[in-house]
Amino acid sequence: MVIGMLLISAALVLTIYNRWEDSRAKKFSSEVLNQLESEIPKAQISPLYKLYPDMKMPVKTINGRDYIGVLYVPDLKLKLPVLSKWSYAGLKIAPCRYRGSVYKKNIIIAGHNFRAHFSRLKTLNIGNKIKFTDMDGNIFWYRIIDMEVIPGTDVKAMKKKGEWDMTLFTCTYGGKNRMAIRCKWIQQ
Repeated sequence: MVIGMLLISAALVLTIYNRWEDSRAKKFSSEVLNQLESEIPKAQISPLYKLYPDMKMPVKTINGRDYIGVLYVPDLKLKLPVLSKWSYAGLKIAPCRYRGSVYKKNIIIAGHNFRAHFSRLKTLNIGNKIKFTDMDGNIFWYRIIDMEVIPGTDVKAMKKKGEWDMTLFTCTYGGKNRMAIRCKWIQQ
């Protein structure tokens, strides 16, 4: 009975901690998002990335962290800043670019499975749209063309190139696998 009570207590403490982390991530993301959106200019008529697709994505530094843009998922009413580089510490604040570029059509964005971040991606459907706005104000629209669950340690499956131009991924509940949302760039 004592062991059972200890296990229940440990589960309760873990749940409370996860909720606190989620709440903290939502607060950080909201603060950064407000600042980023006020500083993103309107897109240029002839964007540089069209002439130079190999150029680095522009960044905006806020509180010592570099951001490459804003991700918006209309069907979830989810809008989040995207950090320039992936790190465990960064994932607690906002989704992070795992690798690639929207200009090269190979961007991969990782997000924590927080309710305030990527937890609800699993409720999306093929055909849903996703918008990414870079720090120069250029807007890129994508349509979900595939959703897959891959083993958590299969990095090759996450990075593989397919018919998609953007991948969003997060851990599944329990963290054993990864949910990958594969998207194709569309004209909007």
